[in-house]
Amino acid sequence: MIENEFGIIIFRTPPMQHQRELLKRYQKRIELSLENDRQLAKKCLSSGRSYYFLKKKFQETLLINTDKQLENLEQLATDIEYAQVEMNTVDALKHGNEALKKIHAVVDINEYPF
Repeated sequence: MIENEFGIIIFRTPPMQHQRELLKRYQKRIELSLENDRQLAKKCLSSGRSYYFLKKKFQETLLINTDKQLENLEQLATDIEYAQVEMNTVDALKHGNEALKKIHAVVDINEYPF
């Protein structure tokens, strides 16, 4: 349960937070692996082996896909937070409408001449 800058309580699901953390860790592993492969590719460049360049390209693709998944997850979290704000607003409007109906039931407008 998190309170945002507007004072609205937001419920983030633990699986979503866990998934985001897993994606960040995965992204970090790929970045470290890419750096190691870059160093190895520099060494292999002199010997003419191209296998490591293909592996590097594959890992770069994995990193791009991971970034997209992380962005998608962040967008989903934002959408859920916005939906919760909308839900709280609709709930407040319902309570306000009920209060107005009670006031109208008690007060007769014809009693007060203008």
